[in-house]
Amino acid sequence: MASSSGLDNVNARRCGEIASLLRLARPVVDGYSHADPNWEGATNSQLATERLSARHTGGEPLEIALGQAISIAQLYIFAILQHLDALSVLFESDPPPVYAIGLVARSVVEIGARTWWIAEPGVTMEVRVARGFVEKLASLRDMDRTSDDTNGRVTPAVVGLSYDANALIADVHALGIPLEANGRRDVVGGQLRPSATKLIGQFLERDMPESCRSVYPLLSANAHGTLWAITLHFTADPPDALQHAVATYRVTQGWLDGAANVALLAFSWTLERISALLGWPTEPVLALMRLADDLFG
Repeated sequence: MASSSGLDNVNARRCGEIASLLRLARPVVDGYSHADPNWEGATNSQLATERLSARHTGGEPLEIALGQAISIAQLYIFAILQHLDALSVLFESDPPPVYAIGLVARSVVEIGARTWWIAEPGVTMEVRVARGFVEKLASLRDMDRTSDDTNGRVTPAVVGLSYDANALIADVHALGIPLEANGRRDVVGGQLRPSATKLIGQFLERDMPESCRSVYPLLSANAHGTLWAITLHFTADPPDALQHAVATYRVTQGWLDGAANVALLAFSWTLERISALLGWPTEPVLALMRLADDLFG
C-alpha cells in the first residue's frame, strides 16, 4: 500500500507548549527529592507512622521491607521522568511521530498505575509491604520466564540482581507474611497484583470516567503494532485504508493532545499520592496539574 503524508490541524506552536509543559515535571520531583533525598517522609506523615508500626511489629527486617516498597515507587518515578523527557523531544519533532508518542505515553500510564497502587495512602503498613513484595515477585517471575526463553542467557545475576524469586519468597516467609505462590498470580499478605488493564482503568477513572477503560487498550494496540492501531492514522476515500492503493497518513492535534494529557495526568496523580503518603507539600504538583488543565482544558 502506497501512502502520502498530510497534517490535520497540527499546530507547531502548541506542540512546543506541550513540550515545555512536559519538561516541568522533572523540577517538581527534584524539589521534593532535594528536601527529602531518601524519601523518608515528613516526621508527621503517614509513612513515618508506618515506619514506627513496622519497627514495633517486626523489627528492622519489616521496616526494611517497607522502605523497599517506597524504593520501588522512587525507581518508577525516575523512569517516568525519563519517559516525559523523551515525550518532550518527540513533541518538538516536525511533524511529531504519533506512534512513538503513543508508545511512550503508554509506558508512563502503566508505570504510573503500578506506583499509584503501591503508594495508596489509605492502606496499612502491612498491605504496603505486601504490595512491594508482590511487585518485586512479579518482576522476578517475568525474569524466570525470560531466562527460560533465552536458555539461561538472561538471569537475575546478568541484570545486576543479587537475589531471585526463591530468595524473595524466603524473605516473605521469614517475616511471617502469608504467601500463596503459584508462578503467575502470587498472593502475598492477601495482595494480588492487579492486571494492568483493570488497574489502569481504576487509575484513570478519576478525571476520565467515560474513556478510562478504553485509553490503555488503544495505547497498547499502538505499542504492539496492531494493524488497526496503525491504520487508525490513515485516511482513504472510502474510509478503509487497507483496501486502497493510496491512503493518507494524518497526524492530528487532538490525538497528540490526548497522549500528552494522559501521560501528564498519570504522572501528576501518582506524585500527588506519593506526596500525601510522605507528607510533602502538594502545591508543586497541584500547580503542574493546573497548568496542564489550562493547556488541555
